Amino acid sequence: MAIRLGPWHFAPSLAMTLLTGLLLALLVSLGQWQLDRARQKEVLLEVRAANLAKDPVDLRTLDGADPANRYRRVWVRGRYDTEHQVLLDNQLMGGRPGLHVLTPLRVEGASWSVLVNRGWLPWGPERRLPQVTAPEGPLTLEGLVGRPANPGLQLAGTGAREGWPRLVIFVDYQALEGVLGQSLAPMVLLLDPAATDGYRRDWQLTPAELKPERHRGYALQWFSLGLALVVIFITVNSRRIQTGSDFEDQAR
Repeated sequence: MAIRLGPWHFAPSLAMTLLTGLLLALLVSLGQWQLDRARQKEVLLEVRAANLAKDPVDLRTLDGADPANRYRRVWVRGRYDTEHQVLLDNQLMGGRPGLHVLTPLRVEGASWSVLVNRGWLPWGPERRLPQVTAPEGPLTLEGLVGRPANPGLQLAGTGAREGWPRLVIFVDYQALEGVLGQSLAPMVLLLDPAATDGYRRDWQLTPAELKPERHRGYALQWFSLGLALVVIFITVNSRRIQTGSDFEDQAR
């Protein structure tokens, strides 16, 4: 293929043209994929905003495994299982290491329990387990439906300390169900920050991975690389044709 544009002669080889076309298609598709990811995150944020604006509902009426119910405001009645509290390690807040206190709540009128995230506690430099307590007796809680607290609560072996409260690095719901003698809802209840019980609660409802702006930035990078590829392709394969006036200028 050869094209003449004024004093310029553009003549890329077939192999160079095919390679550039394939790379350009790849870069454009990556950019489009990032834009699609941004749109997906926008939908998730819209769902979260809509859920937060709704009135609290009975937790027993919701499917905790349905992502559409994520961050739905709920209320629930029950009793804490104070003998089987879990301390989830490796939880940062403000750059400080700490842990989350997860307490099973035996739901009134149901044959299952739900893990209640009652907040964050700092780790001291000596890494000594903090003393945690929970209210006795029946109570009514309000909070937000959160996703399950990490796949996995390992109750024995690597990553878990024996005894209660038990320190773990990830949550295995099936293992905990065996200890409690009840099934667990496939979620975690993020306790309302206004509740008098519990520890520090500053729920980050819009983490960095959910922000659409990040994906738009990635898309811009891919499209910019595609534009740069086109410019390089044209520049490398273009030659200026020397005319008679060029030779006269060189002779002077």
